[in-house]
Amino acid sequence: MNQEELDIRRRIGALVESLRDDREQSGELFEYVWTMMCVRRGLMTVVGEIRSGSRTKIIVEDGEGNRRSVVRPIGMDGDVESLAVQALDHILATTRKAG
Repeated sequence: MNQEELDIRRRIGALVESLRDDREQSGELFEYVWTMMCVRRGLMTVVGEIRSGSRTKIIVEDGEGNRRSVVRPIGMDGDVESLAVQALDHILATTRKAG
């Protein structure tokens, strides 16, 4: 395992640990990852970002023009986001096969 992989694992561990006992933030994380999975599948489009202090709100639009926003969790970057979306996609695929 190289240094970059170790760093990503450390950041994921820190993000998960920071959410361990916080239902609100863990809900925000799930909503964000779910939304980004929809974006990657082409079901939604990112139409804007609003930065406020250390937080970033992502504005997305569905195919019918409806807009909503999700907050990017603190500690979430492109590498961690990509892995989180892949993990959620894998969990859903595995669940569908089992069910």
